[in-house]
Amino acid sequence: MTSRDNFGATTAADEVLDGIDLSGKLVVITGGASGLGQETARAMAAKGAHIVIPVRDMAKGEAAVVAIKASVPDADIELMECDLGKMASIQFFAQAFLVQHDRIDLLINNAGVMASPHMTTGDGLELQFGTNHIGHFQLTNLLMPALLKAAKNVGMPASSISVRAAIISIRCILTTRILKRGIMTNGSPMARRRPPISCSPSVWKSGWRARAFMRWPCIRAVSGPISVAI
Repeated sequence: MTSRDNFGATTAADEVLDGIDLSGKLVVITGGASGLGQETARAMAAKGAHIVIPVRDMAKGEAAVVAIKASVPDADIELMECDLGKMASIQFFAQAFLVQHDRIDLLINNAGVMASPHMTTGDGLELQFGTNHIGHFQLTNLLMPALLKAAKNVGMPASSISVRAAIISIRCILTTRILKRGIMTNGSPMARRRPPISCSPSVWKSGWRARAFMRWPCIRAVSGPISVAI
């Protein structure tokens, strides 16, 4: 087993999971239809986890499942529709999920929009902040009953190294005002530096654990986690 002390930018997901058995575990991964999320889903499915991937585009999700099963034929993956840019969609997903599942062992809030032109979500929030931060805030809180039922609950909101250059304007988050030079695109990582803020007050008394990992350059960079015991 690879020592955690040796994890770095070149560590692969399979190395991180070396020696870990996820059989019987239910893992929810947002953004699991592409990129880091898809690789995370593949690696965890290979270790026996049941993977639930909320996706905005079901066709894209189905293509991702085909790709994952080409590597892990017996991968246990479930797709459910969810658009993190729409509060109504998140509510619908959470309700449907809680009907079908009674617990979540691991929630990985990986999905994100990056460096997009100025746009707004269906609810009028700046697109990147509304999707990456507020969408996951809503999702995590609505899934809390399932998270609290698992013996050990861990939520991992992925962040970004771009936080180092982040500048936030609350007015730009809540309105359609455009900042010069697109500086608002870095607001979301800054907002996600402190994962406990994105949880309801009841979490603080529950013993639930939250960890944030740098998303860039990739999930392999798990050597620098910001771990918060609540």
